[in-house]
Amino acid sequence: MKYRRFGRTDMLVSEIGLGGGYITGKGNDAPDEKAIAIVRRALELGCNYIDTAPYYGRYRSETCIGLALEGWDRPCYIATKVGVYPPEFDYTRDAVLRSFEGSLRRLRREQIDLLQIHQCELAGWEKIMGPGGTLEGLRELQRQGLVRHIGVTGYDLDLLIRLVETDIFDAVLNYNRYDLLVQEAKWRLLPVVEEHHVAYVAGSPLHSGLLGARRQSRLEQMAQRGGDVQAVERRLAYLEKTRSGYADSLPRMALRYLLADPRVAVVIPSASRIEQVEENMGASEAGPLPAGLVSAIEKEPLV
Repeated sequence: MKYRRFGRTDMLVSEIGLGGGYITGKGNDAPDEKAIAIVRRALELGCNYIDTAPYYGRYRSETCIGLALEGWDRPCYIATKVGVYPPEFDYTRDAVLRSFEGSLRRLRREQIDLLQIHQCELAGWEKIMGPGGTLEGLRELQRQGLVRHIGVTGYDLDLLIRLVETDIFDAVLNYNRYDLLVQEAKWRLLPVVEEHHVAYVAGSPLHSGLLGARRQSRLEQMAQRGGDVQAVERRLAYLEKTRSGYADSLPRMALRYLLADPRVAVVIPSASRIEQVEENMGASEAGPLPAGLVSAIEKEPLV
């Protein structure tokens, strides 16, 4: 496993982390023992960055990660979030403090390395930055020494860029805007991230499953919502053709593609099986994709 500097912080993180979104299984109903085993296998393979949220598994992801880390004596950086869940979360200072108290208890930690605003577009600028808002809660937890660093997560590039430009946040997690299917964030968000020395966390590197085992179900969901399924299928066919001659699976290729960008601090695929963890972590040893292959991939992006 290789490690990268996490933006302007003193954290040196594994370039492949573990996303906690699916460790409790499809439908979030897998036995705790399986989720705990997934986390421990990732740790054994050199992963030292785990991202979770109260929303994942309806608190169960945080609980399983806390249990898995019991007795682990090597450094491991934990990132969790405030927002989205429970449904009545209102992004105010007091809601942040209440949410964090539960996360700290479930994760069995005395301090969290990174506390992020979950899907910041659900809050918007005013609720985050205004009086009594989300930022006040995050700052209060920092003052108490309970949180080391703060960050934002989301899909809305315009809002993420605006928040990064404040120089307040240490990290930004973005999903489904920079991967093998689309590269919009690479050209818009990453230059701003680099300028402000903020850590970029590549969330959902398999584009919510379209580049992995959930491809068919995701395509069906897209069709039901009126999405351009044909364009995505053409792009997937192009990627399969482009990777012809390489031993990598498409999911492994997706991780190695993001590793080719030195501005990416950590890539955080999730996993619901031990075999997925092992394939994901192996992307670091395989190394970034060659520059020629990256150019071929970006020659015909979906967006």
